[in-house]
This record gives sequence, structure tokens and C-alpha cells, in this order.
Amino acid sequence: MIRFNQDTELTLITDYDEENDNITGEETEVFKAGEPVDAEIIAWINGGEYVDLQFGDGSVALTVQRDCFTHLRDHLFSPETNCCVHCGISAEDDCIENGPCVPSGL
Repeated sequence: MIRFNQDTELTLITDYDEENDNITGEETEVFKAGEPVDAEIIAWINGGEYVDLQFGDGSVALTVQRDCFTHLRDHLFSPETNCCVHCGISAEDDCIENGPCVPSGL
């Protein structure tokens, strides 16, 4: 999961012809600042200054500036307190199902 720091427009590769090494489908999408997005870094470029992202639907964005988003963590619950060790939310809180872990102070 990631969260963009400002509204960000990306070109997403939605279809790719591996046999001919050719992009066959693209679309543009605007991601709103602060909203969690299901995406993972799949490649680091230029020492990590840029990255390639793969989204939950399988689409890919190439050469995205690394400083335009924050990588969000998954919750890690302590067996002693039943709370996340990063953000403090209780495992029994219903809102954890709809959001990533955001450590306090971010």
C-alpha cells in the first residue's frame, strides 16, 4: 500500500504483448493525495530515485518519482497488548479492515 503526497497523474500500462515486447493498452489515472492505494514497488531505478509500481488490478506505472508517495506498512499486532506496534490501533477496531497502518507522526 502507498499514499501519494499530492494529486498525481500517472500513465498506467493495462495490457502488454510479451511476445512482441510491446505495450498494447494504456490509460491515465489521477491518484488523490492522502488516499491509500493498493500498489507495490516492483523495480528500483537510478538508485531508488524512481520506481516502477504494480497496482492491485495488475496495471503498471513506469519510472515514478519515489519521493511523490509514502509506502504504508501493514499492521503488526502485539500478542500482549492486541494493538499494532507501529500505530497503536487495537486489533478489535473495525476501521483496520479498510485502512493501512499509518504510524503516528506521519
